[in-house]
Amino acid sequence: LVKQADHYWYSHHVERPLPVLRIEFDDPDRTWFHIAPGTGDILQRTNANQRLYRWLFNALHSFDLRILIANRPAWDVLLWAMSAVGFVMSISGVVIGWRRLRRKAAQSSTQPFNAKDVAGARGDWTSGS
Repeated sequence: LVKQADHYWYSHHVERPLPVLRIEFDDPDRTWFHIAPGTGDILQRTNANQRLYRWLFNALHSFDLRILIANRPAWDVLLWAMSAVGFVMSISGVVIGWRRLRRKAAQSSTQPFNAKDVAGARGDWTSGS
């Protein structure tokens, strides 16, 4: 019987009723069912892959860890901080790429033009024909 929210049954974007019955099967998929005790309705079915996905996607992309959900200002601060880090990394990638392209353009403008080299790089030029 799950009486409090845990890492697999919690309210974040969807309201989850409590308490629920969690039935864990010893099958190859390690299946879990969450069942409403009053009605017997199956509320959720998960297997080991879905629980792993929960950690690899939801925990890392939504930061839906219990401690952060319980302390909403901390979740907001972390989300803004990680968004800022992502923005800075994106901008730095654009700047590095732009500088590299400018350097390549400057190098190619100082070298003499050779149509055979350009056509050969595209695969249009066949040598010996």
